Amino acid sequence: MLKHILFTVVLIGGFVIPVTGQEQFNEIGRWAYGSTLDVAFHGTYAFLGSGNYLLTLDIANPAIPEDYGELYLPSHVESVEVVGDVLYAYCDSRIFVFQIASDGSLEQLQDVDTGLGKYVTLAHGKDYVLATRYYYTSVYRRSANGTLTFLVEFKGYPAFGSYFATGNRIYGAGGRSTLNILDSSSPDEPEISTFSFGDLRTIYGVYGTQDLLFVADGDSVHIFNQDNLTQRIGVIPGFAQGMVISGDTLYLAGQGHGTAVYDIRDPGHPVFLNVIEGWSEAVDIHENYLVIKKQFEGCILYDLSKGLNLQMAGVLYKGGYAYDLDVTSGKALLAYGRIGLQIVDLDFPDLNRIGTVSGQDYLSMEHVVHQGHYAYVAVAGDGIYTIDFSDPASPRVIDTFALVSSARDMALLGTSLYVVTNSELMILDVSNPEDLVVVGEIQEFTDRYYRVFPLMENVLYTYTSKKFLKTIDVSDPSRLQVVDSIQLSFALNDIARKDDHLYLGSNDGLIVNITDPLHPVQEQSGIFKYNPLGLEVYEDYLMVVYEYRDLQVLELSDPVNPAPINATTPVYSPKNIEMHEDTLYYLDYANGLSAYLFSREVSGIKFQPVLPTVKIVPNPARNMIGLEWPEPPNGTNLQAQIYTASGERFSILPLHYLDGSATANVDHLPPGIYLVRVSDGDKIFAGRFIKL
Repeated sequence: MLKHILFTVVLIGGFVIPVTGQEQFNEIGRWAYGSTLDVAFHGTYAFLGSGNYLLTLDIANPAIPEDYGELYLPSHVESVEVVGDVLYAYCDSRIFVFQIASDGSLEQLQDVDTGLGKYVTLAHGKDYVLATRYYYTSVYRRSANGTLTFLVEFKGYPAFGSYFATGNRIYGAGGRSTLNILDSSSPDEPEISTFSFGDLRTIYGVYGTQDLLFVADGDSVHIFNQDNLTQRIGVIPGFAQGMVISGDTLYLAGQGHGTAVYDIRDPGHPVFLNVIEGWSEAVDIHENYLVIKKQFEGCILYDLSKGLNLQMAGVLYKGGYAYDLDVTSGKALLAYGRIGLQIVDLDFPDLNRIGTVSGQDYLSMEHVVHQGHYAYVAVAGDGIYTIDFSDPASPRVIDTFALVSSARDMALLGTSLYVVTNSELMILDVSNPEDLVVVGEIQEFTDRYYRVFPLMENVLYTYTSKKFLKTIDVSDPSRLQVVDSIQLSFALNDIARKDDHLYLGSNDGLIVNITDPLHPVQEQSGIFKYNPLGLEVYEDYLMVVYEYRDLQVLELSDPVNPAPINATTPVYSPKNIEMHEDTLYYLDYANGLSAYLFSREVSGIKFQPVLPTVKIVPNPARNMIGLEWPEPPNGTNLQAQIYTASGERFSILPLHYLDGSATANVDHLPPGIYLVRVSDGDKIFAGRFIKL
């Protein structure tokens, strides 16, 4: 089981993974889309939680996985588990239960609200499902068809972390040296007890066989007989991030130590056999495949049919670690790490990527700025790539500028591109996008530059490793000079400017007067409640992003005394925000790009989703699609506009309404991926479906 795993960015090209001895693992396939939190398998199908989507892949040929279908769920899919022919998906307090048909299609059986919120562990036993978080554990009985019935709630016991189920018992990591044990010998009255291993450190994982229990703490994996937890019978040294057992072979994921393979026929004396090198976070086995989650490479399948001579059979990767966002007219540029640079049509910001410079030949793309139809992308470990996206469907790299070390930050003003690396601040002239030229630089090894903020001509504000805000005169790039500085107490994450004032995004909460731009003067402090990650000024408002908190809006009619105002906003800890015209675009690591329309109301500020997503409901007849709305559209005489996956309008279909939902007949559509868009004149609804 791969629990609560974030699949980060991936290098999409082929490569070779070295291992000990003479063995070699050759990659033969990859498939990329967006971010993945968990994966489960059923026959020749893989089910992946990707943002708000539950996606289905046909892996009959794991070297060439095929996109088979998807379902939209109301929040991030945190975990996916298959038990028999039933799939359980958890997102934001709710357990969605689906029946898996023989063709891989899903039929929803149940929607259970646990009331426990985010970051819940689901533990699946023989006849029970446990939903645990903090000191609350809800026990649900699983019926013959897989649906769940609430049975009892336990309070006061640590949440089950990693768990192992066998017979009538579920063993779970309970924090520190405590093991939770759920005993369901009495079906109507399950009991929870705890067992403390006095000599172990914090328990991170619990694994097992029919008779044995493997308990992983921060140092080793300790082996016990289940009927005698007081007597340790064996030890495997090293930190275990994940583990799976097949017969007499144990596969142990050890983060940066790779995936180790052990023979456990004698559990008192495990024998080391081999290791698959590289970072690994979790392992699982599906039929003849060993499934390894590697942090930067996705979910990788190895063929076990050839014993220890493991051959990589394919990659199920839905990766995408969103680093940076830059918005231009009608387009958004997303630096998506090792997936590459993605260009998104803002008419369908969540749905339609119209161009990608893939990561096949590149390292991680982490910063992006643009001027006209040229994007400048900082590539970790390499340099600056100039990308021409005049044809957004076919962007192309037209120039590369090598850097000695990776760019920490990058910003563009006019024809000057400011780049910060580990040891220097550089100014590049981009007058000719195909030939970037260094026109100024400062090397600094003791108080290194971390961030750059070119907010006006001839003046550059920088943030340094010793927490200084430094002002640099850049009127003559060949003679850069630091002319002033302000000492901060906390890290600076962003700066926003409103006329003659700068708002510094740190826990200091400083407001700085820049009437004399070269010599800023502090006027106010402590204006933020928490540590701000990002700032954006729009008209007379300052928008503040906090980690794991809602967006805050401050009114700036008095620029030195910002006043919080009521704001209805669903924005929750995005990675990056940017206002373009009257729309707020925000990017988060897991779910990509979303868009919200800024509006003023008597009660305050409202951010209305530009594209409230319509839920596409599967229909067994396959000639109809059902549409469910987050809020009802105005009017019942609406039509659905159908677009191809490339964004070309295909047809217009009438909608048939029933109890707040609607259906449309799609029997005439050829097989393929389609976008559906419905507008009521006030709101725009959009979704995506696959016609098989």
